[in-house]
Amino acid sequence: MDALDLNERRRRALDSEMFQRLAALEELWPDDPSIPDLPSELAARQGISAHTAVERLRIARALRELPNLARAHAQGRLSWDQLRWVSRFATPETDREWAQRAPMMRPDALRLESLRQRAMSRRDDAAIHSARSAWTEWEEGGEKFGIHARLGAEQGAAVEAALNDAAQKISVEDDVEDRRGARLADALVALVTSAGGRRQLPSLVVHADAEVLMARTHGKRRLAESSAGAQLHADAVRRLACDAKVLWALERDGQPVGLVPKGRTVTDHLMEMLLFRDRGCTFPGCGSRWFLHAHHIRHWADGGKTTLENLTLLCGSHHRRLHEGGWVIRGSPPDGLEFVSRTGQVMTRAGPVELRAS
Repeated sequence: MDALDLNERRRRALDSEMFQRLAALEELWPDDPSIPDLPSELAARQGISAHTAVERLRIARALRELPNLARAHAQGRLSWDQLRWVSRFATPETDREWAQRAPMMRPDALRLESLRQRAMSRRDDAAIHSARSAWTEWEEGGEKFGIHARLGAEQGAAVEAALNDAAQKISVEDDVEDRRGARLADALVALVTSAGGRRQLPSLVVHADAEVLMARTHGKRRLAESSAGAQLHADAVRRLACDAKVLWALERDGQPVGLVPKGRTVTDHLMEMLLFRDRGCTFPGCGSRWFLHAHHIRHWADGGKTTLENLTLLCGSHHRRLHEGGWVIRGSPPDGLEFVSRTGQVMTRAGPVELRAS
């Protein structure tokens, strides 16, 4: 055990040096045109996931303003699991305090403290989404199971719609304490455990001005809302319309003018072809294979077709970046794609490898 403890202290010292080098690299990054996207460059060069690259850069950025925590980590008193949580909420004013407290706290306790600290501060919509979380715990000696989640408006509205829709199809026994709560609980279990549920997209009624789907209105707020009153950005509405069962209640000047059939959903067969062709998220440096969305390269509201040539796979994070982050895609999947940021940075994705039966 002593040898393992020594190895851990050495690893923390090396990690501390890595964070210092990352912080210095990030300061030089805007002036280096050969690196259009630093997290993706790190992911590709070091063989790490894009999530790990982003997390390392975030910690390096935070430690520049937190010298006491940086010193505690360099001395081996803070583990990676402790550092990744305390660096989310410690400030220059509380740096000394948390450098003393954090080494004596378990990572789970620091995670909960991070959630508490975030809940106490006012945040804009982007910060609310970046703070989304879900966690589980067993209660009363394993007799009860708890699920807790905090979601942004559009995610919360979609989850609520799916639960309410499923709950209407569920019957519960007469002697339950809370009939509605029991139906929602059974609906949650059914949605999570149902076989083939990957393509069972929730239906969501969105009330939107007739112009929202027909124009890019990046940055404008509260141009649409769900039936429950969740406020949705126009860009979020377009993202939801990319591949979801959305019933559009179009309005003009606050008055309903008609209903639009559900959005251009991607069929199971087409999705299987996309999964076979793209193999994961096509955003350069990502490649995630989980919770993928079919993205219309040219949105169907702008005349794009729901065909294999006009679709590409994106993970939820990069799908949001395309719609709400101002990125656009140029090119076609067979020939390769270019991802262009709002500031003009260009990242390329080569076409898929040709597969042949032997």
